[in-house]
Amino acid sequence: MEVDARDMGEQGMKRITLIPGFWERIDIACSRTGMTKAEIARKMGRQRNALYKCHCDSMNGSTLLRFCRVTGASADWLLGLKEGDANGT
Repeated sequence: MEVDARDMGEQGMKRITLIPGFWERIDIACSRTGMTKAEIARKMGRQRNALYKCHCDSMNGSTLLRFCRVTGASADWLLGLKEGDANGT
């Protein structure tokens, strides 16, 4: 995982930057929920365009954790640390 230590996110958490396949996995996890990205962002307690903003920038650990809780996706799978499906199985 590549982390840019200069870019600290909310509460001093490091932001996750370009991981091969990360955004494709985010899209897969979103589509499996049957919700739009705006609905997912709202359930995460974020602005409705939060996932679109992240797609252009990067995602911090707090946002990743919230995303996993709402979608049921495995953080290990999203980060490419585990193969299998979105649930990490």
